[in-house]
Amino acid sequence: MKRLSLILLSVFCFPTLAVAQALFLNPVYDLPGNKGFEVVDRLGTDTARIWCDAARAARSRGAAATERIYVIRGYGMSLSKPGIDGVSFSIRPSNSVLEAAASLKGPRTLSLSHVGNNMTVGQGTGYCVFEIDG
Repeated sequence: MKRLSLILLSVFCFPTLAVAQALFLNPVYDLPGNKGFEVVDRLGTDTARIWCDAARAARSRGAAATERIYVIRGYGMSLSKPGIDGVSFSIRPSNSVLEAAASLKGPRTLSLSHVGNNMTVGQGTGYCVFEIDG
């Protein structure tokens, strides 16, 4: 009986959880010219959530957990969806973005405004926390 309960729980709860997670992700759009991707902030500014979405987008584009995600255009008016804010990222940044990253001083933060700010895909995935209020 216990085994049957677990099976029924997994069949009915996990698809619902997957749908809920998909509904709460910020949309991600590829930038023209294969220059990277943009996370559009439709949920309100939550830097951890945006880094999570950037990490998931990087993974879906074939990046390994040890590869870095770079801010290539800071938080501001979206390039993909005018009227909404967004942040542009790349896993293959230009030399100017790499130079900006090298010039950043101090500990890394979740800042989305500094071009060159970066973290590994694995670190970004660590910010993917889904809260369920009950």
